[in-house]
Amino acid sequence: MSVIRISKSVFLFLIMCLFPLITAEAQNPEEVIINKEKQALDRWKNGDTFGFVEIAAEEITYFDPSLEKRITGIKEFRDYLSSFKGTFSFPRYELLNPQV
Repeated sequence: MSVIRISKSVFLFLIMCLFPLITAEAQNPEEVIINKEKQALDRWKNGDTFGFVEIAAEEITYFDPSLEKRITGIKEFRDYLSSFKGTFSFPRYELLNPQV
């Protein structure tokens, strides 16, 4: 019986210690979207274009003034971005007042 009580006490202690960390990590939807964008940009700046592919919806429509026609669907988007993979890098980026 004392082992069970100790285990419960340890469990409650851990919960009390970890709860502030868990709740501090909670984000609103805007923060989640901005963080996903930052993660994709972190990969992009090192030449890995697939960060954007991974966060894109299956039914993505992508417009680019340099393209003859729009890109429709994740397969076309993946194919388009794969042509850029590893071909460039840039040192940093800055999101100025990002809004969703």
